[in-house]
Amino acid sequence: MTETLNRVSLIEECYLRFLGRFSDLPRRDYFLASSLDAAAIIGAFSGCDECRRLDAVVEDVRRQLAPYRDKRKLLLFGAYGNGNLGDRIMPGIIATWIEAQAEDCVCFALSCIAETDYPFAAGRKLSSTLESANARVLALFDGLIIGGGGIFAWPHR
Repeated sequence: MTETLNRVSLIEECYLRFLGRFSDLPRRDYFLASSLDAAAIIGAFSGCDECRRLDAVVEDVRRQLAPYRDKRKLLLFGAYGNGNLGDRIMPGIIATWIEAQAEDCVCFALSCIAETDYPFAAGRKLSSTLESANARVLALFDGLIIGGGGIFAWPHR
């Protein structure tokens, strides 16, 4: 029983560290049923396609953040560019207000709507991909503001 719990803990920790998310049961059960030892499980995670894609996204975001080393970085997350004027201009207005109130802050935006366009400062809009909303990416920011743009409305829930 203890060995199974240790394997579950190892698998869950690998998901969080390498993939920045909790496990999905079919994949976790696959690792539990396998005869892989701890090193092989860690190797499977660190070398998987999802991990490589996420590593690339993290590096892209780091490059976007690099010019702002001396500032606190806030991420605005919402359903921006949702097809109406309010959802289109909301992140820019929020960022302008925050940056006017706190000169040591710089805002970045991420929409939960894939392939949408909305006006925002050049180089400070993250790509709207599933990987961009990952815990490893979010950890690069000093703060997160969630909301706006109908994020809690259908079909964005």
